Amino acid sequence: MTFMLHSGTSVAERMSSRRGSDVRRVLWARALRAFGDGYVAILLPVHLAALGFNAITVGLISTATLLGSVLLTLGFGFVAHRMKRRSALLAASILMAATGLGFLALDGFWPLALIAFVGTLNPSSGDVSVFLPLEHTVLTASVSDRERTSTFARYSFVGSVIAAVGALAAGVVDWLSPLIDREAIIQGLFLLYGALGLASFLLYRGLSPSAEKGASRQRMSLGRPAAVCSGLPPCLRSTPSAVASSSTRCSPYGCSSALGSTLQPQE
Repeated sequence: MTFMLHSGTSVAERMSSRRGSDVRRVLWARALRAFGDGYVAILLPVHLAALGFNAITVGLISTATLLGSVLLTLGFGFVAHRMKRRSALLAASILMAATGLGFLALDGFWPLALIAFVGTLNPSSGDVSVFLPLEHTVLTASVSDRERTSTFARYSFVGSVIAAVGALAAGVVDWLSPLIDREAIIQGLFLLYGALGLASFLLYRGLSPSAEKGASRQRMSLGRPAAVCSGLPPCLRSTPSAVASSSTRCSPYGCSSALGSTLQPQE
């Protein structure tokens, strides 16, 4: 008995440790993504203007980034229950890396507009990407009810503070411009954005199976009708014919049929 108790305790401790590791991985990934979003929100119009786009085309590409993120998040909500959260986060991380490389390598309006629409760039102060609902579900599955509020508070705090640090880091373009070409610095930061996506991929890759907790609904088994109908009065549990009869009316004090007979509960 003592061995079983120690064994059960060790299993619970390991599960708790894995869930704590999942929370840390999500918080680190949130911080990396917030840092990238922080400076990209400032550098995107600067980069597009340096490529020769006017104010209207810059606005169109920026709008495409927001519209694409919103539609992708909404559309993903209809199919997310059929996918594993870890796999979905890995796919989103690859998309983030591809977005950074796309803005680094392309310079035409339509290619950039397409990358902006399907990618993960977020030229705003808030996170509207597909990462957000996925990370919320992982956090919910990884912490107890008592820890949930504090965990989401840390999640929001990390995102807001690191995004501000990322926005401040955009000043590196002016700080280093006397030494390095401005456009080269901006391209390097887009390359860094893609690298942050790969770093997020590595973090999500280490998520434990506990991150999938509650992802699939358990179907109720009808193999034991007594267990399913345990809340019914005794007369229904003891007389199957009464249950099958549509003319039987039942109350906690007994059952009566349309023929006038009364079935009393069996003691």
